[in-house]
Amino acid sequence: MTPPPITFPSSDFTDFDRFDALSKSSYERLRKSMRAKSSNEEDLGAALADTSRALERERRLAGFDPYQKILGNEWMPIYLNAKLRQFSVGNEGLSRNEKSVLKALGEDTSPGSNLIDDRVATELYDLLYAYGAWQTLGVIPLEGKTNKFAVLTGRPAAVFLLTEAGAMSDDATSTALQVTGDAEFIGAMLHISEQLLADAKTELTSAFLSHFEQAFNRRIEEAAFNGNGVADATNGGMTGIFQHADVPIVNAAAGNTTVQLLDRDDLVNTIAACDPPVLQRRPRWWIHPALLPPLMKVNDSSGYPVLQTQQEAGGDSVFSLLGFPLTITAGAPSTNGVSSKVIAFGDGRAMALGIRRQFALEASKHHRWNTLQRSFRGIGRARAEMRKGTGFAILRTAAV
Repeated sequence: MTPPPITFPSSDFTDFDRFDALSKSSYERLRKSMRAKSSNEEDLGAALADTSRALERERRLAGFDPYQKILGNEWMPIYLNAKLRQFSVGNEGLSRNEKSVLKALGEDTSPGSNLIDDRVATELYDLLYAYGAWQTLGVIPLEGKTNKFAVLTGRPAAVFLLTEAGAMSDDATSTALQVTGDAEFIGAMLHISEQLLADAKTELTSAFLSHFEQAFNRRIEEAAFNGNGVADATNGGMTGIFQHADVPIVNAAAGNTTVQLLDRDDLVNTIAACDPPVLQRRPRWWIHPALLPPLMKVNDSSGYPVLQTQQEAGGDSVFSLLGFPLTITAGAPSTNGVSSKVIAFGDGRAMALGIRRQFALEASKHHRWNTLQRSFRGIGRARAEMRKGTGFAILRTAAV
């Protein structure tokens, strides 16, 4: 049984002792499930879901939750609800409080532009970053359509200057290259019932932003992690980490045809396949959530699980694999079978991920005019471009 996709908070939780009793209990249940030989994937999936809920609660309590930040803002929920409702019921249908907020923020309440204030776009970017696994890559703010990403192929030699006459060595080893890519448009549509828009008591802010956050993140992550380079609506002409020809592929030992059959040496060999300098940086693993329960069944030679929870390993990640943090992303491949790419390791900065902070949020009174719905769309721009393929390595299950 394949467990449902599970998402984890991306904010760091470095002090486990401060978690409440319920969160600690959830972690303990997860730990016991990982170590129980009788646990199946359904048991592990349930324990993961329980831990995920506990971590979301800790996020809110610690003030990490951007949704709570937005809802706690004195003007944002009122403003966004007013703008969404204004497109449906007009100014006469707005409450006095909604009109006051629009006026206070310098917006004319007369009919006009179908654009939603770009201050909302700033909040949307914060949501994308907080919940997107792409934050672990080499994120670069984009200012235009075509962008050049610097690639350093060598390192200058540093020397001690013991006297005033001491001279620095001339750099004869490093050269700078550039990879260039166009930031592609990403668009998503949302249709909201007229009945909901007409109801002044309906809170639409979190649902509206959540829709675009999840849609944009899914598209960005699929391109950055598993894009196949095809110029279509799914891949945008981008080649992701798991598909890039320059990324070394490590084949698991014979017989290790699924994730749960992998052994410690398979994972160690994957680490070794990267350029050695990667280990001096802040490398990590990336895996699809559906492959996490099978990975929990992988043990070392002493029978101890290679995957540890934060409670056991410490650090700033929910899970640790062989001492390195593990990031869960729906953009990674999810197939658990023979000759399947199942997990990546490396330095995220080897993949440049350019994303514009500006998003256009617009409404239409004409699309779906023959239904009792209003249409909203969000448009952004992003680009994933490999800087150095050997900054990563991919583990592939055995063919037989």
